Amino acid sequence: DTTAPSVSVSHSPTSSIQASTSVTITATATDNVGVSNIEILVDGLLKKICTSSPCIHPSTYSDGAHNYYATAKDAANNLGRDPAGSGTKSFTVSAAPPPPSGSGIWISRQEIAALPMSGSGWNNVKSAADGSCGTPNLANQDDPTNVCVMAKALVYARTGQESYRSGVVAALRSIVNSGTYSGRALALGRELIAYPIAADLIDLKTYDPALDSQFRNKIKQLLTTSTSGGPSSLINCHEDRPNNWGNHCGGSRIAVDLYLGDTADLQRAAQVFKGWLGDRSSYAGFAYGDLSWQCNPSAPVGVNPKGCIKSGHSIDGVLPDDQRRCGGFSWPPCHTGYNWEGLQGVIAQAVMLNRAGYDAWNWQDKALLRAVQWLHTESNDPAGSDDTWAPHVINYY
Repeated sequence: DTTAPSVSVSHSPTSSIQASTSVTITATATDNVGVSNIEILVDGLLKKICTSSPCIHPSTYSDGAHNYYATAKDAANNLGRDPAGSGTKSFTVSAAPPPPSGSGIWISRQEIAALPMSGSGWNNVKSAADGSCGTPNLANQDDPTNVCVMAKALVYARTGQESYRSGVVAALRSIVNSGTYSGRALALGRELIAYPIAADLIDLKTYDPALDSQFRNKIKQLLTTSTSGGPSSLINCHEDRPNNWGNHCGGSRIAVDLYLGDTADLQRAAQVFKGWLGDRSSYAGFAYGDLSWQCNPSAPVGVNPKGCIKSGHSIDGVLPDDQRRCGGFSWPPCHTGYNWEGLQGVIAQAVMLNRAGYDAWNWQDKALLRAVQWLHTESNDPAGSDDTWAPHVINYY
């Protein structure tokens, strides 16, 4: 056998290729006897070996021009090549357009621009963004609209696709026109946080200054508007409830402060947060419930101090006002979802405060890390369900 295989190689897509675009190089080969080996080489490096046709190699590439070719052999070692001789085929990857400027309340547009548009994380966010969000209901603590709107904002920030920003704008306009708030502070705390973050991600201030002004007025009002069923307002909730209520309210308060540029109230919110972590000299105005899980019942805190022992057991890192929700001190510890629910809000606070220049993750001997460690090692109560993201954020910081 002296006949070389016939091989053909091409790439797809052939235009609008950016660094996030997956380029698929496909080589097909035929032979009068049979193909035994196909190789795809990109930029002089062997990328894929196949023993049958077609041979397919998908990948992403950096900005600039990339050259490739393919070879095929048969059992007699006859070699075919495309292009023939020493030639190559090529494609060019264009640089993505630079993102708008901005440091970001939760994450910056620059950081998002560097994230991949592939993998399970991206797929999950985009799947949420591609759905219909519905109308925001800030009084419904389980309303999923905020998650959908946040997803649309993230995908817009990464892709620049206008339809995603339009969905966010529609939701923000609905909040502006929603009338006087009527509901509990907990619901407002759980729901509001996503909207100023989303407005920041789509650069609402530049895109629609008139709507942005209305939105700013609205969220400023929501900090102090009357709420029912307990705390009198979002701020009162943050400063009165040392548990999941106050923690969620604090998250929304800080997001609003950052969007408004209200440095005075942000400083106050940071002091309250630090007080909750255990620095009573920063703030000690909370109203606590049962004190049996406190390290020092005469000086209660939101997170027990480092090294605290009670009845021979470590309660270092316990969230006493959430842990009490399943009962008074006993061992082994009872389990309650309120611990992780409470951590949701304070982890969000720490992320935003850290970006604003506060050393929130290290305050009070890394109180948030200790809280998660106690739940894992002492209570045997790891995160589950909608809390599984929390340990990943803790580990990151």
